[in-house]
Amino acid sequence: MLREATKLLHRRKAIHPLLPGLPFRVAAADAYELFATEHGCCSACRVRRAWKGKKKKRLVTEYCRRVVVLQLIGVAPRVVVDEEPVLPGEGEVKAATRLEETTQRTRRGKEWQIERAHQTWHRVTTLAGAELSAALAHQPGHWRWDIENGLMHW
Repeated sequence: MLREATKLLHRRKAIHPLLPGLPFRVAAADAYELFATEHGCCSACRVRRAWKGKKKKRLVTEYCRRVVVLQLIGVAPRVVVDEEPVLPGEGEVKAATRLEETTQRTRRGKEWQIERAHQTWHRVTTLAGAELSAALAHQPGHWRWDIENGLMHW
């Protein structure tokens, strides 16, 4: 559903860059925890042990859901392109890789260029195959937040 909504927004030219004239669009992938509860709801929930309580600490089993989200940055409105669940027994990196593969398959004919933004799995993805400036993508120590702010506040 997210893919279709994003495609419709692009087709109707509803997505505008914050800085007109930029030849590329940038997307960032990040993981979010949707919820955590002490009651399991399905087999797709991740399981973890956590300490609860202020005065009386107790070890409880929590069930949580996490997703990796790909969001366009530097455009208005900020659009979530796609999401991928983090399944039990796998990490955010695997879900982000699966999200990349899914997104590249659905963007038929348009080249995506993947640039490493940091040594971890944070990636900056340019849509429509344009090159990302070296000042943003290749400086060591830049996190997604720095890159996002650099694009929005030049």
